[in-house]
Amino acid sequence: MLPLTRAGTGKYKIVSINSACPGAKRRLTILGVFTGDEIEITKPAPGPVIFKKYGSRIGVGQGMAVNIMVVKSPEKGKEF
Repeated sequence: MLPLTRAGTGKYKIVSINSACPGAKRRLTILGVFTGDEIEITKPAPGPVIFKKYGSRIGVGQGMAVNIMVVKSPEKGKEF
């Protein structure tokens, strides 16, 4: 498990969102980002992290991305 800011390009699963700031959680909810989502990072840190979710591109700053914990998605045919 690693923060979104340390993840490279590729497919990941969001395992937790650890934010003490209610505004950050609200913003992620508005963007449609939830625990359990499958995402594909297209532009990793440094700078804003951009990822795809269901065909939409979503960008989050490093301050928010550091609170999103992800795991690398397994290859096809393998389970989490």
